[in-house]
Amino acid sequence: MFRFSGLCVLMLLLALSACSEEQQQTPAEQQQATETSNTLEEAKQKANEAVEKAKASVEDAKQAVEKSVNEATRQGAAAVEEAKKELAAVSTTAGQKASETTQTVVEKTKAVTAPATEKASELVASSSQKVNDLTSKFQDEEKNLTGLADSTAASSAQKVSEVVPPETIALENKFGTVTLTHKFHGETYGCATCHGDNTPGPFELTKDLAHSNMCKDCHKGSGGPVGCTECHVK
Repeated sequence: MFRFSGLCVLMLLLALSACSEEQQQTPAEQQQATETSNTLEEAKQKANEAVEKAKASVEDAKQAVEKSVNEATRQGAAAVEEAKKELAAVSTTAGQKASETTQTVVEKTKAVTAPATEKASELVASSSQKVNDLTSKFQDEEKNLTGLADSTAASSAQKVSEVVPPETIALENKFGTVTLTHKFHGETYGCATCHGDNTPGPFELTKDLAHSNMCKDCHKGSGGPVGCTECHVK
């Protein structure tokens, strides 16, 4: 290819030179120019032939490469298929082996856990019986405690009913002692008037209670004492 390019350049230069000096050439020079032209033509023809041979060689090389690639591809595909078959065979063998191993492990596990499971069942049954016994015992104790509580409550109620209320109650105060005629109030107005619905018993009679509806307002309606010196006596 490089030789052909060089020849083409040389032919172009000679052609340009021939055109510029054509009118000044002598017969001898013209003959020499003709011979040179013929030589160049022959070189050009040989260069074309060389180019064609080179093209043919390139095409042959290309076909050889494609053939090699196709052959390599075919061999590679065959090798892949063979590898797949071997892998499938190995996987099948490994799966069968794993299945056998798993079955062996399951059987050994059953053999080991069976006694423990039986023992656990026995413990559960025994514990259940103990729980039932304790429950029955607690129920009996609960009944006894309930009976004792009822008996205690009845006894307390009876003792309360047997308590004799005081006839009078003296309430000390800086303005003078207030004497409450307790028995008279209870017999006249009833226990609930002061004690409410609760079981009669001691309670704190504050100034606010005494000066409101508990004492003073009631005295206004019933004609009892309402003045300070009438209740507070020094």
